[in-house]
Amino acid sequence: MILLLSDLILIVDDNPGIRSLLKELLTSKGYRVEVAQNGAEAIEKFHQSEPSAVLLDSMMPGMNGLMVAEKLKSSSPKLPIIMISAYSEKEEIKRAQQKGLLSYCLTKPFDINEIIESLHYIFELRLSNTI
Repeated sequence: MILLLSDLILIVDDNPGIRSLLKELLTSKGYRVEVAQNGAEAIEKFHQSEPSAVLLDSMMPGMNGLMVAEKLKSSSPKLPIIMISAYSEKEEIKRAQQKGLLSYCLTKPFDINEIIESLHYIFELRLSNTI
């Protein structure tokens, strides 16, 4: 995988432990990372930094992940979004994928290797101009 210096990942999760874990993991792999603890902060940081991809928790207080995905996609239709969800949200996630809001969905508890593989795949597609 060819990592571009401009690859910035926005991590959005209300759980500080998950944000910290994902930030540490992704920075160790060479990505630049921004974090947000809720939907409003995610939208603000998205407009400030224009990330290459978003890792987005589906269940957060206030604005949930699907609402955030809709807002981000309205500004950037080709933005890759990887949703991290609980199994109980399966039908709602399926509808979001059918609408084209999500690139991938990973179920909690997630495997950190799945996150890295998903990002690698997304960026490989981008380099081949299919995203």
